[in-house]
Amino acid sequence: MPLSAPFFYLVAANRVNKHGLLFAWAAVYGLIQGIMGYMFLIPYFLVVALIAELTMIGKDTYRNAVRNRIGWTVNAIGNFVGCAVPLWWAWDSYQEMAASSGFDANTLNMQLSMVTSPALMLLGVVITAALAILGTLFGQRLLRKHFQKAGIVG
Repeated sequence: MPLSAPFFYLVAANRVNKHGLLFAWAAVYGLIQGIMGYMFLIPYFLVVALIAELTMIGKDTYRNAVRNRIGWTVNAIGNFVGCAVPLWWAWDSYQEMAASSGFDANTLNMQLSMVTSPALMLLGVVITAALAILGTLFGQRLLRKHFQKAGIVG
């Protein structure tokens, strides 16, 4: 996920301030994964989208920095885990596709060992959560410093 994504999400959240935005954001990511050949990931990402959206229940939550941080972090963790799903559910077809794309056996074995190690997956979740929080903190600072002063967002 690009580093600019939390900022663009925060701008949209503050401008739109309507429920469903985080669901749509995460669902589009799932659809992109489906278009890229991982159709079986669409239901997974719809569940991630629903869970992330549930963290935003309440009034004016899309203008609340803490709630946006929580929602975005849930979304980011779901995206991280979603990267491992093809390797868990369809290792043989993933291995075939990756090998035909030029991945060597050592790289594939490293990927498999990373996503089957609970310690490494937990480390990845922790790092993802920390980076999501930092991204939203930085994005909120940009919003306050530039976009709110200019009257672009409320």
